[in-house]
Amino acid sequence: MKRKIIITEVGPRDGFQNEKQILDTEIKAALINQSIDAGFKSIEFGYFTDPDRIPALADTEAVYQLINKPADVELKALVEDMEGLRRAIAAGVKNVKISVSASNTYNLLKFQMTNDETIESIRDRVELARKNNINLSCAVSTSFGCPYEGKMSIATIDGIVKKLIDMGIGEIFISDTAGMGNPREVKEVFSYFISKYPETIFSAHFHNTRGMGMANVYAAVEAGVTRFDSSFGGLGGCPYVEGAKGNVSSEDVIYMMEEMGYGTGVNLDKAIEVARYLEKV
Repeated sequence: MKRKIIITEVGPRDGFQNEKQILDTEIKAALINQSIDAGFKSIEFGYFTDPDRIPALADTEAVYQLINKPADVELKALVEDMEGLRRAIAAGVKNVKISVSASNTYNLLKFQMTNDETIESIRDRVELARKNNINLSCAVSTSFGCPYEGKMSIATIDGIVKKLIDMGIGEIFISDTAGMGNPREVKEVFSYFISKYPETIFSAHFHNTRGMGMANVYAAVEAGVTRFDSSFGGLGGCPYVEGAKGNVSSEDVIYMMEEMGYGTGVNLDKAIEVARYLEKV
């Protein structure tokens, strides 16, 4: 049997949040529905945050109402805080992602809190999610470095990861938000965490700022990672990192995984058509 790789399409969130042009709600929903039809079993469809801060994702509730919701597809939203989680619950969302940064400077820039303060604020969200049967995951952003503090040590990341696991979070994304990682350290970091915390799912999120994205995907696979974020057409970036480029391209990840003998369950031709429609709109 082929080893299964789960690819989460994050273009509707990570991609759209960085674009100056705001797409119509119906077009966003159409792109997501086409991605579902292509075979993606996990899609990050939006962000429950202050609409004034990220106007491109102000219609997350409306998008969710327009997209198809097959029972076997994980529809996931990023949430900023308790208010964002309450909005997600009210909309009927069952899969929620939160985040904290390994870089304290980046965390202050994004959340106006230290990363220790953000971790403490996460506790309330974990409890509320548990009461409402919400599947909660957490991303540790800038894990491979940030432009303000440079590289992050495994010890720094581990300090955050341990606290998240102790709270009961079962899936943790090790995220290369600024695209500063390289294959050697990617393999080292994921090997360390998969070995130390075998009961926790460690997922990978790579940006292609310095052209290392696909090499880092390969290194993570070698370390045992089976879940990856990617974006249609390589769309994406980060509002808080100047010059940050898009995520690894979904089409490229699908092609590489299938050529290497792994199963993604996604139809490559249909995924390419999604990217072509994205380019058109």
